[in-house]
Amino acid sequence: MKNRLSATDIFFRIMPATAGGFLGTCIFLLAFALLQLPASGSIENDAFSNFSVLVIAFVGAISANLLASFFLAVANPEKFFNRKKILFETLLVTILLFFAIIPFSLIKSGASLGVVGLYFIFSAMISVLLAERSAKEVSVFEFAGVAFAGFVLMLVFWQLFNIGGSMMIVILLFALPVSWFLVSIFMALGEFLSGFLKVDN
Repeated sequence: MKNRLSATDIFFRIMPATAGGFLGTCIFLLAFALLQLPASGSIENDAFSNFSVLVIAFVGAISANLLASFFLAVANPEKFFNRKKILFETLLVTILLFFAIIPFSLIKSGASLGVVGLYFIFSAMISVLLAERSAKEVSVFEFAGVAFAGFVLMLVFWQLFNIGGSMMIVILLFALPVSWFLVSIFMALGEFLSGFLKVDN
């Protein structure tokens, strides 16, 4: 296995995962449209809509994470050869995270949209780390890259969340592909830096 990533390797680490995130968003949007939920702050005062958003988010997240992981494995077969393990662990973690966020969405009325955004971010972060761990031990640089990407995503999301209103649905539509894109970039950069230092040493 090569120690140093090429530009082509980095491309195939980022784009397949981002494509999976985008398709997950399409599924999320389709489910949202089928249930005809309000794309505004009125969700905050509707318990059924609150729970429906969580269920739709789960469908979107599990679709995005599985598709992104699958595309990542297909585009990088030499590294991510244990495809079944990657998909199973991704599925399991996405389900566990979903059950973990339910209590938080019930703490405060209308918190479901904010919780969904964090759910998208954390599920993408953990899915990327699981895929990487299936191939080899995750280096400090790779973990730091994913952590930094997660920090940036949460910081930006928190600022946008304060805007509230109808913008929240628009923000959530971008949350999945942007999360996968940014996390994949910093994971690849971490892997590149780790390989670069190993080669030079």
